[in-house]
Amino acid sequence: MSELLPCPFCGSEADGPDKEVSLYRNSVTGWFVWCDVCGAETSHHLAKETTIAHWNTRTQAPEAIRAAALEEAAKVAETRFKNSAPAYGEVIAAAIRALDPTMAGFSIHPFTGSTE
Repeated sequence: MSELLPCPFCGSEADGPDKEVSLYRNSVTGWFVWCDVCGAETSHHLAKETTIAHWNTRTQAPEAIRAAALEEAAKVAETRFKNSAPAYGEVIAAAIRALDPTMAGFSIHPFTGSTE
């Protein structure tokens, strides 16, 4: 059996692949892989190898998605609060960017917005 990657949603070990049997017709309806922890599962496929490939396909690393979302939120904050109190938008944007684990150690002063 081919190696299954961990669940793309919760990181738990995947179960399967296994066959599902239709009780109505007493026949195999297809192969699928699932996660017992969060309930994620593949659609049913006729070939076991297709099911494994489907489960193991990842579009983008969750860290990259999170970093992109944080950067977008920071840009919105900068734009939205551009004409507010001095540096207010920049302080909010810097705080949002500091949530990105790739920027560990980056900090801002809560009142001045200084990054030093």
